[in-house]
Amino acid sequence: MGRVRSYILSGVGGQGVIRASDALGRAALSAGLEVLISEHHGLAQREGSVWSHIKIGRPPLSPKIRSGRADFVLGFELMESARNLPFLSDRGLMISNESLIYPVPHYTGDVRYPEKSEVLEGLRRELGDRLILIEADRLAMEAGSPKVVSAVMLGALAGLDALEFDWELLLNSLVEVVPRGAEEINRRAFRLGMLAVR
Repeated sequence: MGRVRSYILSGVGGQGVIRASDALGRAALSAGLEVLISEHHGLAQREGSVWSHIKIGRPPLSPKIRSGRADFVLGFELMESARNLPFLSDRGLMISNESLIYPVPHYTGDVRYPEKSEVLEGLRRELGDRLILIEADRLAMEAGSPKVVSAVMLGALAGLDALEFDWELLLNSLVEVVPRGAEEINRRAFRLGMLAVR
């Protein structure tokens, strides 16, 4: 592989961002590719920002992705997608869950959080057809659990041919990192994510 491909996975606590980045990294390694990962766990609670920078290809000096250099932003939550927009390259693709999760300060009136329509409008204006929206929460429920949003999003990434290796390696790696007993529901969610973008 002659170049590095850069991915940012972002979401909030409880959405499986770190598990998804682990699966992506394992899949690339199993394909014989070099991988560097940098993770940020944010607040150690649900709704805190979580992101992972992943570089796949020849060994780069740093796992951190600079502004304007990401090939893909995979956003598990709409506002987190918007927060990571500055990292996306001019030719990069954003794959975002349509769901927006409001933090507690929004409900208490301490912080004004943008409406979903505002966030969507801004992303569409900036990205045009480089924005792919996925109803990942609905698809996760269709698969059988709201906890498999990460599998839906990885499936969407695979469905867009955004990988440097066979998508089955990613599915196999995902199944390796999920809790025992959750393998089949994650397989279903992954396949639903693939179908959603084809």
